[in-house]
Amino acid sequence: MSGHHEGRNPGSIPNRWLHCPRKSSGLIANKFLAFKTPLSEKFNDQVPTGCRFGPKMIFNSMKSYKVSIGLWIDLTNTSRFYDKAEVESENCRYLKLQCRGHGETPSEEQTRTFIHICQKFIAQHPSDVIGVHCTHGFNRTGFLIVSYLVEQINSSVGGAIKQFAEARQVFRFHSTAPMNAPFLQGC
Repeated sequence: MSGHHEGRNPGSIPNRWLHCPRKSSGLIANKFLAFKTPLSEKFNDQVPTGCRFGPKMIFNSMKSYKVSIGLWIDLTNTSRFYDKAEVESENCRYLKLQCRGHGETPSEEQTRTFIHICQKFIAQHPSDVIGVHCTHGFNRTGFLIVSYLVEQINSSVGGAIKQFAEARQVFRFHSTAPMNAPFLQGC
């Protein structure tokens, strides 16, 4: 969303977004922060003050970790939730990797793209963190982070899922979704 929705009705907030936890309780593999999609101030009339969650809140939360988010990967299939300029104004690279939701697993191509982007970023910016979100910060986000851990850190599938779940209580992660992943074929 590059400002072209200014002044227009932003639409409704995503289903089940309001009471979904904002972000992971800690970093996953000391490298990833998983979170639900932030919403711009345009949604404030639909969100009680204590439930608001905008991009600046993510950056502010990282101060306690004494690290910064250098790459922000947006997996949502829309650009209406916030303006990417809010992310870029924090000296953070914004990347849109559009993935369908509603129980649809990211494709093998999307998974390979995510892994390649993260691998390259980590090699070039080893002290920075990668922020990753989909609508709720569980299914697409979890699938792709788990895929990275399995493919690049040689974690077992169970170990990678456990690591993600410990940081981001996985109440929405579809246990069948990873079965389509290339690294699980034959399991």
